[in-house]
Order: sequence, then C-alpha cells, then structure tokens
Amino acid sequence: MDIERWENDSKVRKHLKRLLRHAGFYVTWTCAIVLMFCLVATAWALRANNLNMLQLREAVIAADEGSSTAELENSVAALQSYIGHHMNTSMGTIGIVLQHTYDRDVQAAVQRAVQAQQYDIPPEIYAQYDAACAPQLAAGQWHYTNCISSHIDYAGKNFDFSTPNLPPPELYYVNFTPPHLSLDLAGLFVIVDFLLLLFIIGRTLFNLILRAVIKLKSSRADERY
Repeated sequence: MDIERWENDSKVRKHLKRLLRHAGFYVTWTCAIVLMFCLVATAWALRANNLNMLQLREAVIAADEGSSTAELENSVAALQSYIGHHMNTSMGTIGIVLQHTYDRDVQAAVQRAVQAQQYDIPPEIYAQYDAACAPQLAAGQWHYTNCISSHIDYAGKNFDFSTPNLPPPELYYVNFTPPHLSLDLAGLFVIVDFLLLLFIIGRTLFNLILRAVIKLKSSRADERY
C-alpha cells in the first residue's frame, strides 16, 4: 500500500513538474515577445510625440519672425497644450526666445517714449533713426535705446534716457514642462510595458518558488517512504 501510494505521489509530482515547465516556458516567452513588440511601439510613439512638438516649436519661431501677434499667441497656445498632454516633449533648458517680438516691443516702447516727450520729429526722420539703430538690438535693448538717444541728441534734442518703459526680457522666453506620464498612445504603451515586465518577473519568481517547494516535498516524501 505504501509503495502504491508512493508511486501515485511520484507520478503526480512528475506530472506537475511537466505542466509547470511547459506552462511557465510558453507563457513567459510569449509575454517576453509581446513586450519586445510593445517596446518598439513605445519608442515609435515617443519619437512621434517629440517630432510633433518640434513642428509646433517651428511654428512658434515662424510666428515670432512674423508680425502677427494673434498668430504668435495661437502658436504658443497650441505648443503649450500639446506639451501639457504628451510625454517626451521637453524643450530643453532655455526653450524658445522670442527675440523678434522682443525687438519689436523695445522699438515700440522707445518710439512711444519719444512721442511722449513731444520732440516733433517727423515720422520719416524717426524711421531713419530706427533703421540705423535696429542692428544694435542684437547687443541688447539699452544699446538700441542709447543709439536712438544719440541720434535725437545730435538733432538738437535732449532725450530722457530713463523714459522708455522697456519690456522685461524674461517675459519673452517660452518653455513648458511635459508630464512624466501622459494618457496618450505613448503613455499607454509605457503602462503596458511596465505591466508586462512586472508579470514576467512575478511569474518567473513564482515558478522558481513553486519548483523549490515541489522539490522540497519530493525529497521529504522520498525520505518518508
């Protein structure tokens, strides 16, 4: 009776080992293959997010070079909305500098200051001053203001250098922070990748523990019989 029972237990243990080996192998490797395809899809989706951000970034730069404030605002809003809802869309540390818009606003501020002081300078003459001083904007707003001041002083006027209410440069930096995980295609693939990886690790550990338990029980059963 004991021999018969031992043989039955031995057959059951062998059957369980065989099932465990086949089931663990096929399921784990199937998940690993699926994970590989998902990783490729994740990389593609993340790259697509970044390329779309770059296109919207170029649209902002083009709008900055233009003269339409509405177009610039719309392009910046579109870029902000996209980055806020898509991962892997970082613009770097600096982001975009709206240099052309800043230069135009500095020129407008200086012109308003000149008009406020009632210098009675003909518009065509001031346009010549502005054209001559515009290259100074690359060196900074005060270089441009000083250039205009020099031209006005040369014309026999006394320009108040402190009058222009120049815009603060920090307002002309555009940069947005993307989320670490977004609920778009790339984010969903990242979640699937993470779950598959957890499943593979968990199943591998489970199989190892179960095999150890079966082996331990088998050794104890052999000693008993």
